[in-house]
Amino acid sequence: MHRFKADPEKYNLDDGPSVAATHGISGATTSTGQVHAYIGDLARLPIEEQRYWQSFNEWPRGTISKRAHENDIVGEFSSEYDPLHLLKYKIGKLNAAPPDWWQPRSEAHMDAVRYPATDSTLEWANEIMAFDQLLVEGISAQTFAKAA
Repeated sequence: MHRFKADPEKYNLDDGPSVAATHGISGATTSTGQVHAYIGDLARLPIEEQRYWQSFNEWPRGTISKRAHENDIVGEFSSEYDPLHLLKYKIGKLNAAPPDWWQPRSEAHMDAVRYPATDSTLEWANEIMAFDQLLVEGISAQTFAKAA
């Protein structure tokens, strides 16, 4: 995951448990924290990239996520509650019609916030910082100071 997060110009990670990334690969993280990718997507990669992915191949420790099953297998919208997606939706509404206490956040701020995918302390710190920049720094302290 670090490889993909470190190069956002080349790789595009989706929100939540999704790991859709490079060259049209789609997949998700499982309940056990593994990343799965679909074999058809992997087959379309250049051989060097296939070998890279193969180096991490291991037997599944669980099933695919509920979201992946509903979206990718059944072909329906996911019924799974996703608080991060809902938060970004609400911030988007604030951005569209900002009250005086809100400083609209850029798309870059919105795109930077994701769930941590590993136990890495650095990754957690980076994700918490991105969340802070999206939500907390959007609140205008001056507006509240005037009201006090």
